Amino acid sequence: MSGVFTNQSEIAGGQTFLTGLDLTLELLNNDSRLLPGYFLNTSIVDPRCGGTDATRGLFEQIIQPPTKIMIVGADCSVSSAPIATLAPYWNLVQISPLSTSPQLEDNATYPTFLRTVASDSNIIMGITSLMLHFGWSRMAVLVQQEAIFTTVLSRLRDTLETLKLKPALEFTFATGENTESIVHSLSQSSGRIVFVNTYPTHAAEILCQSYHLGLTPRNGYLWIYFAWYPSGWWVLPRGYSPLSCSAAEIQDMLQYSIYINYQPYVPTSELNLATDIQGLTRAQFDQMFQERLTKIHATGTSLQDQVPYIVDAIWAAGLGLNATLGQNFALDNFTYDSNNTSALIYQNTKNLRFRGMTGIVSFDANGGRTGMVRYFQYRSNGTGSITEGHLIGVVPSSGSVLFEDELSDIFPYGVPIDKEELYISHALFAVYTVISSLGILFAVGILIFNLVFAKTRVVKPSSPYLNVIIIVGAILFYIDVILFGVDGGITSSAIASSLCMARIWVASLAFTLVFGTVFVKTWRVYYIFSNARKQRKTYKKLIKDGFLFALVGCVLLVDVIFLIIVTAVPSARLEISNQEQPQSGSALPQIVQTCSATYSYVWLSILFVYKGALLVVGVFLAWETREVHLKHLNDSKLIGASIYGIVVLSVALAAVGILLQSAVNTSYGVIGALLLLGNTSLLCLIFAPKVYGVWKKDSQESTSTQDETATGTAAPNSKDAATISQLQMEIVTLKKQLEVGTSVNVMETATSSL
Repeated sequence: MSGVFTNQSEIAGGQTFLTGLDLTLELLNNDSRLLPGYFLNTSIVDPRCGGTDATRGLFEQIIQPPTKIMIVGADCSVSSAPIATLAPYWNLVQISPLSTSPQLEDNATYPTFLRTVASDSNIIMGITSLMLHFGWSRMAVLVQQEAIFTTVLSRLRDTLETLKLKPALEFTFATGENTESIVHSLSQSSGRIVFVNTYPTHAAEILCQSYHLGLTPRNGYLWIYFAWYPSGWWVLPRGYSPLSCSAAEIQDMLQYSIYINYQPYVPTSELNLATDIQGLTRAQFDQMFQERLTKIHATGTSLQDQVPYIVDAIWAAGLGLNATLGQNFALDNFTYDSNNTSALIYQNTKNLRFRGMTGIVSFDANGGRTGMVRYFQYRSNGTGSITEGHLIGVVPSSGSVLFEDELSDIFPYGVPIDKEELYISHALFAVYTVISSLGILFAVGILIFNLVFAKTRVVKPSSPYLNVIIIVGAILFYIDVILFGVDGGITSSAIASSLCMARIWVASLAFTLVFGTVFVKTWRVYYIFSNARKQRKTYKKLIKDGFLFALVGCVLLVDVIFLIIVTAVPSARLEISNQEQPQSGSALPQIVQTCSATYSYVWLSILFVYKGALLVVGVFLAWETREVHLKHLNDSKLIGASIYGIVVLSVALAAVGILLQSAVNTSYGVIGALLLLGNTSLLCLIFAPKVYGVWKKDSQESTSTQDETATGTAAPNSKDAATISQLQMEIVTLKKQLEVGTSVNVMETATSSL
């Protein structure tokens, strides 16, 4: 086989990798179950973690005997990409243990490429899962202009668009360019969730620069890094940057930051299980590896944790070749023209599933490693240094984040936010809830009064049972004031969204119950007296309350049918949507929850026109009955005042809704006050005269009784005289209006109709 591994000091891992490779080959060749009659060896190519050297090395390997049957490596993605492009021309299957670039997922370009490490594109799943879990809609990305990172950025853009999240704030820089300018740009933006999509050296530079600008977790920033960064990556070489950060400053900047890994999840209970690599446990292999390093007088490096991936890649290559050998193919007959053998080796290797040093090894459709998103956090160890590897959560197949720690431990300064969500003040909502509740009690009190005194001369002419409908409608208006104050700051977004249509239902039905009832009562007066004028005689047909109830019910039915249709159509149904109000500088954007739908303006316009038509009918009835002066019977003046009030309120509510949309407390305060004022005024306008009339009547009766007791005179005679005088005045008025009949007939008709 051809082994492609960097053996350069700049990555501080070459000797470590080669030692792990030699040990694994020794274990594989000593396993009698694998490749009987064959001895597997590697010819090493040093690509210097670059594309040019990797390409030249591959050509040299192909030219020089013996024939290579597979390629293991490279460790750097920039080296693996050109090799994976050329390998199919010589029918060579390549398996990389450490190349994570998403670019290598393209099966069309790299048809014989496999890897035992997950692609960096899987970090996107980890990032977006966090965003959805915490309700974040926008993040910032610092991008180094290299294929490995720009490919991740491209995938991130597509994923954010699919999930309907905001496009990322992108800050790009070229390799070798000073990162100070992009860090400064970040500090002037609203980005708080920051993904560092760069090589470790630039990430360390960014970390130190960000500290000096105050972009720390303590100040509400969350930094997300790759998991493949070597241990201690944040320590910059002396003289690398004009900026420097002390150990305490690095600790303040780095702790509680997150790095995301997408690898097989190995539960603690399985760490000591025997693997399929000669039955060794991970601990046993680590001991053997340390002994081998000591034997050759080598020192382990920060990349030592990546050796198990090399072990699994070598073992996967051996198992794949062994499976091909079992299908009666002689491996020593392989040539660079062996298309069928190459395809068989690739398929046999891709179909593997075994327990390796990094957990269960299996491959997905793109030849990448299957696994699970895991979140790790940098933590202070209390001695001024940072520890790594603290697992805080995972994303299982269900797709929802499961945290191992309490959120207060993961985010001790509070969960970071990427926007300022504006909600109605709880105190304001509480005040209006109390006032509305008092209004409901007030309406219930009027309802009791209406029923108790239903048969009195003051209340009975106004149809007390129709008054009940008016009072119920008023109660609904009070309830609607409370509903308008329930938003995402009080309840869940799902409930708040359902309340969007509930408010319209309650308001529409309340309007119909209150004004529809007042209008049908006035229509009865109009019907009686308009017919009397036209026919020059009193109209004798009775109009009972039941008929008026039916009229109100018909109008109410129209409301219900219309609202059911609107609610059932998704594009018309009002739901919660977030309206972003951009802010200047680094201030977080403000988010206001509003109720909206695609066709809301269409059906709301229809609803307003329909309600406006009812008001026009009310105006007509009020005008036609303006000269009917039967006390407690005609509500024409009341209708005029009500319509005037409702028009003023509607204009005011519309203006408030448009002009004060972003000022949620002011908007709710004004809307609630107008609804409470209008509703309470309406109740007082309708029922205050009746309450006063009953009280005055009782007061007169009490006075008459006291006079009779004290003087023995005929107090009832005085009362009867006053009543007779009032009736005579009403008779004269009716005569002038009707110009026909006697006053007795008119009074009989009016009374019998009621």
